[in-house]
Amino acid sequence: MYVLFYYRFCRNFVKFVQRRNHDESHCFGGQQHPGENELPSGTGPQLLCGGRGQKILFDTGFSDLFLKNAQIPGIDLTDLDAIVFSHGHDDHMGGLYHLMEYYKARQVEEKVDLILHPNALCPKCLNGKNMGNVLSPELLEGYFNIIPVSGSYALTPHLTFLGQIPRVLEFENTHFKVVTKLNGDWEEDKLLDDASLVFDGEEGLVILSGWAHAGICNTVEAAWARLALPAGLKFTPSPFKRPVFHSFKTASRA
Repeated sequence: MYVLFYYRFCRNFVKFVQRRNHDESHCFGGQQHPGENELPSGTGPQLLCGGRGQKILFDTGFSDLFLKNAQIPGIDLTDLDAIVFSHGHDDHMGGLYHLMEYYKARQVEEKVDLILHPNALCPKCLNGKNMGNVLSPELLEGYFNIIPVSGSYALTPHLTFLGQIPRVLEFENTHFKVVTKLNGDWEEDKLLDDASLVFDGEEGLVILSGWAHAGICNTVEAAWARLALPAGLKFTPSPFKRPVFHSFKTASRA
């Protein structure tokens, strides 16, 4: 398996990690300024997961940066097996338009599976400003096979889309000021489209989280797993950290 991720934290650059087989890994970056083999970070994570001839893109970030970053290690994105979205915010889905242009320029005819929660394509706004997908389903269907999934979905024998995550822990704040348009009406967005990937490896399960809007502890409970977290989390002030860490320790085990 290999995982490629890049993210913006404090305007720094984080590492490009490529892992193949079980113990071989290559790290580039982690410096203030990117060098020849380093990937500049951007808004929103983008991960490339794969193994045994399969390639799955998890989120696209906000811009075309993931396309430029893929060129550095020589990754070809014209032969993806699937694209999966953690949720429908523009800093995770915004790069989809650039991927369509990328496919158009290279005359890619075969459609790629696009896997996401049914609510992920619904309009979303924060304080009157758009923060959701702006591409129509009709336009997307010209390039992708749209597969809306609410429950878990096996992407490979070892990689699963977790689907909608139940809110079972009261201490996790999963309410935001975002609104979404469902069935023609604007309403509070409960972010039910938030999902994660779960990788079943030899040492247990690994959760790949886009932003954990559903609550990372809720996500852990949903995955019933031991975990690692190589993606975006937002910790609220310190009084809330203790129950989070306690939940990690007491989470159900696979």
